[in-house]
Amino acid sequence: PKRALDYYKQALNLYKDCLPDGHENQIDLEINIERLTKEMPA
Repeated sequence: PKRALDYYKQALNLYKDCLPDGHENQIDLEINIERLTKEMPA
């Protein structure tokens, strides 16, 4: 899960640089990051 979370965070940064705010892919990535963060062991 840690690698997936890092991947999603990197992709989100790219989307923020290249796409308008609120783009569908950006929103999906934010949701996945939130979900993975909650699933990761403390």
